[in-house]
Amino acid sequence: MIWRRVLVPTSTTLRELHGILQVAMGWESIHLFLFDIYGRF
Repeated sequence: MIWRRVLVPTSTTLRELHGILQVAMGWESIHLFLFDIYGRF
């Protein structure tokens, strides 16, 4: 298993988080994504 821990400010938007995760995971914006926060999309 490979683990990555990414620390971001609480003011980070979901759009910004998406970009951060793309870089951290080495992805190229070709993966589908969905953020589910407390049952809200």
